Amino acid sequence: MKSIIQSVFILIVTVVFLSGCTKEAERDFPRLLTLDATSITNEGATLNARISNIKDNKTPECGFLIYKGQPSEHNFIGALEADPDVAGGSFSVRTEIGMKDGEEYWYSAFLYDGTTIVLGNTCKYKSMGSKPATIVDMHPKKGNLADTVLLHLSGTIGGLSGMTVRFGNHMASMVEFVDDVLSVIVPHDLNVRHSSVSVTSGSNVNVFATKFELVMPDITDFFPAEAYPGETITINGQNFNPVPSKNIVKFNSVIATIISCSPTQLKVIVPNLEGIDCQLSVTVGTLTGVAPGIIKVLEIPGPEVIDFTPSEVYPGQLVTITGNYFETGIAGNIVKFNNINALVVSSSFNQIQVLAPNLEGQDCQISVIARNKTGVANGMIKILYWPELWFRVSDHPGGNIFRMGSFVIGEYGYTGLGTRVYHDYNLKFWRYDNSIDTWTEVAAFPGSTRVSPVGFAADGKGYIVGGSTLDNSAGIALRDFYEFDPVANTWTKLADYPGNVRNGFFGWAQVVNNKAYIALSPSDFYSYVPSTKQWTKLSNPSSPLYSASTSFVAGDIIYVTGGFDVSSIDKTEVWAYNTITGTWVRKNDFPGEPRRAGVGFGIENRYYMGLGISLTPTNTVFKDLWRYDAGNDLWERMQDYAGAARSTSFCLVLDNMAYIGAGYLSYNNLASDIYRFNPNTGK
Repeated sequence: MKSIIQSVFILIVTVVFLSGCTKEAERDFPRLLTLDATSITNEGATLNARISNIKDNKTPECGFLIYKGQPSEHNFIGALEADPDVAGGSFSVRTEIGMKDGEEYWYSAFLYDGTTIVLGNTCKYKSMGSKPATIVDMHPKKGNLADTVLLHLSGTIGGLSGMTVRFGNHMASMVEFVDDVLSVIVPHDLNVRHSSVSVTSGSNVNVFATKFELVMPDITDFFPAEAYPGETITINGQNFNPVPSKNIVKFNSVIATIISCSPTQLKVIVPNLEGIDCQLSVTVGTLTGVAPGIIKVLEIPGPEVIDFTPSEVYPGQLVTITGNYFETGIAGNIVKFNNINALVVSSSFNQIQVLAPNLEGQDCQISVIARNKTGVANGMIKILYWPELWFRVSDHPGGNIFRMGSFVIGEYGYTGLGTRVYHDYNLKFWRYDNSIDTWTEVAAFPGSTRVSPVGFAADGKGYIVGGSTLDNSAGIALRDFYEFDPVANTWTKLADYPGNVRNGFFGWAQVVNNKAYIALSPSDFYSYVPSTKQWTKLSNPSSPLYSASTSFVAGDIIYVTGGFDVSSIDKTEVWAYNTITGTWVRKNDFPGEPRRAGVGFGIENRYYMGLGISLTPTNTVFKDLWRYDAGNDLWERMQDYAGAARSTSFCLVLDNMAYIGAGYLSYNNLASDIYRFNPNTGK
């Protein structure tokens, strides 16, 4: 019958209607006349048609096409097949299901005698209602919450409008309806084992004879039968939900973490229930299955220290401790060198990494405390005396000064601008020759006085951009941009920085492959190519662009750490900007105290960050220096800065040595001293 209906539609589209109104002389095929509906009641109506001229008394296929409105492909709602009375010259069918009270329905009789399709004229009637839809079959008859169930319906010629399906008292979601098969979703809040399934249309309810069974998760076995907290066990069975969040696995009353699942297997992490015999259960929806037998959660032994490397370290350098039964969370392990706590930077079940404490010249016993139990290493680790990495050089010629701008061109370093105490602003610039430890004054900066400008160098020129007009919160953020030519000893004003600027932001700039990357506010981030004078706006999540953060470059990556947010909270976050892909990635936090206005630099593929100041919770300046291993995303502490603790200092890297000096020491107390850092000393 379905192929006949499709053929009739082809006739409709091509406007070939063969009906009882065709002249007899023009036809030798069956005659077909659609008649008025009869017996219209609240349980349906009878559709009627008259046929004649059936060849060879063949029994044709026939029925009615029904529309909700005038016949069209969009208004078609279904077809009813009829058994023709060839001898009596008629056929009819009862529309008892799916028709709505008060709706007007159009219908056309059709017939197929084996060679010819005939479509009758169109009639219509106003419905008084009909019987409800009926569930003929259901598949499957058991399943889990949120499973799909197929309901085979009869009497849905009127469509699904106004129809609802329930499992017990819980409404089911209807997904699709194709060829009298309705796909529904088992309600997620179903809470009984067996539920009646019903379809409601209007005030009529039809209940399927067989109840739907919500299957209970069934645990057949699990292994191993004994496990330590944190280990993985496998639970076998059936009727588990393939979505991890849809299963709840408990050890007694404690929920375990599921790491993988399928309908027949779950893998879970044993919770921290040391020394307790546990009953395993799996709950899916509202139904719970209990495992046969008991799993024993073993008591974890005390930490076992097998080895450590290296055997000799400087204070603050990384020590790797190997063993067993360590806590996987950093906070769960206490590592001591003699009786001094070491900073734990990473931990797993069998490895801990710590920074050696400042116990220069001491032989130390390493111990690990976890779960109130102690493991002690065999042998001693030697903490070495730091070699002399710092050496004082000539003071800065500008006197006690801070918040300067600086850059390095070739073999010379340049610093200038900034202010002394009592708002004594400076426009002078100086060149530093580290080979003879001498400062020489160069052309003065031609723009307005300023503090905390951003400096960088590229293609043999130096650049100063931005800064603030005052060294307090009343200052105005600047965006003007200047280029310094060391050969001509001249400054040239360039087009302004195109991005946003903010007073007190204390911006930064780094150069990668002769392209500068510059941030002067937390709201945007630009690159600048000196050879073309081209500015380009870059991607910048708000999180890494904190005020007064510190930056350094490792290969194609710019690292930005520290700074403070809009609430003046100092940070330890470390963000890496990939200049090739244009993406930001968060790295392990800086392990020192949160801070702002520090110094950052790189020497021979080693990268450093230190000094700076914290204003929360107390005003504290720092002199510590840390080295960053970019490949392993780990920090080590180096020998402290040799001068007084300070912030807003300049840093010049010349001949693989860093020259760090001047800066803020305390209120109205600035510095002019400079110290050289040579990491190669003692190598």
